[in-house]
Amino acid sequence: MASRFPEDSVSAARTEFLFNRIKDLIDRIGSASMADVAKICIAYRLSAVERYVADRFGGRVQSGPFSGMRYTTGPKGSLFVPKAFGTYEAELSPIFKQIDRYSVFVDVGCAEGYFAVGCARRNPDLQVFAFDIDPKARDSCRMLAEANGVSDRITIGERCTAEDLAAHAGRGTLVLVDIEGAEVDLLSSEALATLARCDLIVETHPRRGGSTRDILVDRLAKTHDVVVVEQTTRDPMQFPELRKLGQLDRLLALWEGRGPEPWLFARARRSGQDRQSPAVGDS
Repeated sequence: MASRFPEDSVSAARTEFLFNRIKDLIDRIGSASMADVAKICIAYRLSAVERYVADRFGGRVQSGPFSGMRYTTGPKGSLFVPKAFGTYEAELSPIFKQIDRYSVFVDVGCAEGYFAVGCARRNPDLQVFAFDIDPKARDSCRMLAEANGVSDRITIGERCTAEDLAAHAGRGTLVLVDIEGAEVDLLSSEALATLARCDLIVETHPRRGGSTRDILVDRLAKTHDVVVVEQTTRDPMQFPELRKLGQLDRLLALWEGRGPEPWLFARARRSGQDRQSPAVGDS
């Protein structure tokens, strides 16, 4: 039977675990810091909201460019609810809504395959090359591709190299890179020279002394027109399932668990005769 409220979605064992964690903190350090207690409480509350949504969303993405995609494997390195509702990294939706403009999609750091499978499902002619260093993520990506009937068009690999990127470079290729700061190593000036005709989406990350953003903007600007895509707010009230929840629960439901770092959308410079790449903000 589906739970009515988030509180009903958390087992007694989970509740006991929460209080034992807080008690352990107090026993070990004399008094738990508010930050430590807050992290545990938020994780507890988030698990309740996730269970509540999981009981209702029916195993398919609810909105966005991948609406209708079977989503049965669960996230790897991200949170479940934003992907279930289709709001995950929604700032990139204008690009993925026009994935039919591309013939090849390279997803570096594919995790469970949310973008790789979503794009393959949206564009039946797309060839996808998905990479991740985590074997569990690769297995999940494989299962998600099978669940959506696109496994014949997705090739899954381990660590992506500059040679791998070069092998798939060309007009009609979109490259997505989300590798937790290692993007500055993969996307060297030499590697980017081979990607001059590709469009790229790069998630930037904090780095000692700054961010990967400035480094990559400088490198990409030699061959691409670069747009910095900042994060925007989400509106949980667009989803009937969330309207009955309290304000904190609605906030947690669409929280992506990420910092404020933006994405870069780098559009290859093309002549007037070449096909135009999508612009962020296009519909």
